[in-house]
Amino acid sequence: MNKIYIALLIIFILVSPAIGANTSTKDQTTYRIFVNDYRGFGHIYDLITNKPVIIQNNTLNIQVGDNIEFRNSFDSRITILNKQNLWDNKTGFLSGEYKTFNYTFEKVGTYNIYIKERPNLKLTIVVGSIEQKTIIKTTTPISTPTIIKTNTHTLKLNPSNLTSNITNNTTNATVNPLGLMFYGIVSQINTILLIIILIMIFVLSGRIQG
Repeated sequence: MNKIYIALLIIFILVSPAIGANTSTKDQTTYRIFVNDYRGFGHIYDLITNKPVIIQNNTLNIQVGDNIEFRNSFDSRITILNKQNLWDNKTGFLSGEYKTFNYTFEKVGTYNIYIKERPNLKLTIVVGSIEQKTIIKTTTPISTPTIIKTNTHTLKLNPSNLTSNITNNTTNATVNPLGLMFYGIVSQINTILLIIILIMIFVLSGRIQG
């Protein structure tokens, strides 16, 4: 009986992480944006990786379900608003330093964020779908012509005979979440069956020796 309990414990330990990994969806990312009425929307950090986020043209790209924490980095009172009226003045009001409020973006779109007291200080947040990803194919460099010197003449080889030019090709691919889930479930079932077979061999070998 002790061997059976040990076998069940091994199955539970090995299978539990696999189940969690295959059934989980895209993790929510929380971003912290430091805001003040002097510089506007300043440093941005990814709180999952604890790394700064570099943006261009005051535009932050996130995905559906991501959360934004707006944090006042000065003593002055400011109000964070948006043209799409996602929240009201009371929610976006930050009365002083370290005051915060959070908002989770649930819909795809482009959102224009600004400071009420300084409307010229703006931030654009672009929310994309988690089902769409861009796959970029790399480019194989073209080899330069090879020159082989001999005692009598120089032989030039045409580089077109040595390599072909692969042009840049950027394609948009849609990742099917149902297909990924099915693949994960099949992989999980195969893992469980393999573990059960190994445990049965272990138990049977113990009985034979006993």
